[in-house]
Amino acid sequence: MAIKVLVVDDSSFFRRRMSEIINADPRLTVMPQMVKKLKMAIYYVRVWLI
Repeated sequence: MAIKVLVVDDSSFFRRRMSEIINADPRLTVMPQMVKKLKMAIYYVRVWLI
């Protein structure tokens, strides 16, 4: 089972680059919704994990 990672940052370049780095490790998977705002990040974590 892969470890799920949520990438949150206001820079689209940083989010994209971090996703590439994380996805290079087969033990990790980036959540499909990459968001900029903390409130949306918390929402996605609650929805995705419950």
